[in-house]
Amino acid sequence: MLTYSHFQALSAAEQQAHAKTWGIFIVSRPCGSFIVDLYYLAGYYCELWRPLPAAHVAYVRPFFEQAQLYPYLSLISLPHNLLA
Repeated sequence: MLTYSHFQALSAAEQQAHAKTWGIFIVSRPCGSFIVDLYYLAGYYCELWRPLPAAHVAYVRPFFEQAQLYPYLSLISLPHNLLA
């Protein structure tokens, strides 16, 4: 896995390929005329923005701030007995 700084140094095409190959897919969410796929990598996250109805990735946004996960919280369901 690449560190955040090494990932940032990659081209957008390389970032996309790395996220899809090595990242852990978490969830997709709609955002205006886009579908945003969220991946977890080694200590950071990466969004791949796809315009509808096309399937190609138009924008790659890596981040490590947990506050940036807020739009995804309502989309993720955990078992009620997870911590029991």
